[in-house]
Amino acid sequence: MVTQSNVEPRLRPWQAEDLPALQALFGDADSVRWLGPGQPLTELECQFWLSSQLNGKAEWALQAITQGDEVVGFAGLLPGPSGSELLMALLPAYRRQGLAKAALNQLLQSRLTTLVGTPVMASVADANQAGLALLKACGFAPVAGAEGGWQRFCFRQEIDQAEPVAESA
Repeated sequence: MVTQSNVEPRLRPWQAEDLPALQALFGDADSVRWLGPGQPLTELECQFWLSSQLNGKAEWALQAITQGDEVVGFAGLLPGPSGSELLMALLPAYRRQGLAKAALNQLLQSRLTTLVGTPVMASVADANQAGLALLKACGFAPVAGAEGGWQRFCFRQEIDQAEPVAESA
């Protein structure tokens, strides 16, 4: 396990030289099992994805999460008609060190002025206990609308705009 947790993670735009790190992230089945179709990307798909990020044509405007000079994950918000959707992942060696929490807090802080009045939503699989704990620790609260083994969350400052989950007795 990597133990550089004394170095704060940093969010930055992707760079052309990040292709090997991107392939490590999206090529790792454990890193992508909770994302979209849950399948690793091929080298060609990673090249296309990075190219679309670099030329501003990507569906998801994701930023690289770095620790020191190393890319260790990604995070971003996809604007939508009813708010923004969170997407993030870390390489396995960098998990459970507080990096995801620090990166998510940085992402939310950097977007505060553009997020005012706009909910930030996240979908997390029931089995993803680390993801569930991360969202709760960063101020997200459960909301209605989840199905098929997934839970929906909304950033706490925007919870009044989302339909709350009924409390169970």
